[in-house]
Amino acid sequence: MFLTIEGIDNLGKTTICKRLVQNLSREYTIRLVSDPPSIEPWSSLRQVILSRRDITSPARAFALLAARIDSYIRVIKPALRKGQLVLGDRFIDSWFAYQTTSLANHLGGWQRTMELLESINQSCVNAGLLEMPDRTYLLLGNPNVTVKWGRNKKRSVYDEVKIQRSVQRNYVRVATRSARRVDLIDARKCTIAELVQIIEGKIRSLVRTA
Repeated sequence: MFLTIEGIDNLGKTTICKRLVQNLSREYTIRLVSDPPSIEPWSSLRQVILSRRDITSPARAFALLAARIDSYIRVIKPALRKGQLVLGDRFIDSWFAYQTTSLANHLGGWQRTMELLESINQSCVNAGLLEMPDRTYLLLGNPNVTVKWGRNKKRSVYDEVKIQRSVQRNYVRVATRSARRVDLIDARKCTIAELVQIIEGKIRSLVRTA
């Protein structure tokens, strides 16, 4: 089973994923992956792709797609074939949410951009180059707060309140289009520990009924 955690920057997704792996690994064989992936060469290129402002938005979008395909073929697909539980610290939905924000001006608006990205992604799925998650847990946060939380981290081209607001709106649009797969969780008044408990409960229930 392939599960993902999504949401805007600085919500604690990476910490949540690590704690979920720690808790769930007592009963399941679980593989943690990230997007962009933590495998080479992408781990070395991650900051270049996300922070260099001289890279055009279309080039950044396709670099992230290439990284995702490589991660799926090399790591995710083999783990799923072994019957492992794969937990993704972001995956395809972040591409939709962030790149529709970045590319909308190039491509004539959100709708047209989303249709293009969905078409590209579906072509990759049909060709066996990618796979959609079985369930996605989308955390909703307050961009005014989360951008402040991230000020001490490495900067990226998305580190602005206006951009993070746009990204969250796009996440909600994606969730609306994929309501059966995406589970919305309001993280604005929850601690990390509470979010771990909520998501762990949902995962355990899902796995039991699978």
